[in-house]
Amino acid sequence: MKNLIALPLIIFLIAACGGNKKGQQAGGDGHIHVSDEVHQITLYTGNTEFFVEHPGLMFNKEAEFLVHLTRLENYEPYPDGMVRIKLENASGQTQEGSVSKAEVPGIFKLSLIPEIEGECSIRFEFTRDSNVEKTGSQHAWVAHDNHDHNPAHHQISFRRLIIHDRSDLSNKMNWTI
Repeated sequence: MKNLIALPLIIFLIAACGGNKKGQQAGGDGHIHVSDEVHQITLYTGNTEFFVEHPGLMFNKEAEFLVHLTRLENYEPYPDGMVRIKLENASGQTQEGSVSKAEVPGIFKLSLIPEIEGECSIRFEFTRDSNVEKTGSQHAWVAHDNHDHNPAHHQISFRRLIIHDRSDLSNKMNWTI
């Protein structure tokens, strides 16, 4: 009887310890490729929640963005409107893409082929009934190839803020979560 109880435990332990071997992970060569990454961003404007999903961005390779738009007033999806995506690098090069039809209510699918390489910012804009809502810019990385990962992912940075006049504190502190 004790052997019958111990057998499932032994099988479970063997299965749990037999995880991925090197080379069996996504990419097949022991590490994650840029094309295997999935990015999810949630942004808010005064009236709308933007939930965006997209793959790792690569130079001259098509990337599909799914932009989910929810009206904050009643938590209903927007049935129509136009979504625009804007990439911009530090030297001012920009690239835009847009779609004017939802796949299903609240979900807009947009394909973009990045022609800007390296570090850049990404913004989203939603237009409906002549109202335009723009998100703040988010950091993005457009890889040169499938192995060109964002170097910022491997760093931890701390910022130090020196306040000389406490009355000015609220103007200098911008919190992002």
